[in-house]
Amino acid sequence: MSLIPEQQQEIGELIVKGTILVFSLNDDRTKAWMIIESGSEEEVQETVEQFCLYKYMRIKIQPLTVFDGAMFQLPPLVMN
Repeated sequence: MSLIPEQQQEIGELIVKGTILVFSLNDDRTKAWMIIESGSEEEVQETVEQFCLYKYMRIKIQPLTVFDGAMFQLPPLVMN
């Protein structure tokens, strides 16, 4: 539990750098989902291995073919 603030800071820094595009954590803090910008699965593995909580994690890496969402849509057109 004492490492959680450090882990949160690491995630925040990677979001600012653009390495992590999306981070989600469930209510009981037992599962997290991340979308990581990377050139390979090996790079993703290297990124998560640097997490201070890595030794407590079970990692499953799955490449994405499509990543889309409302945040990527054009804003509605407003006619003045």
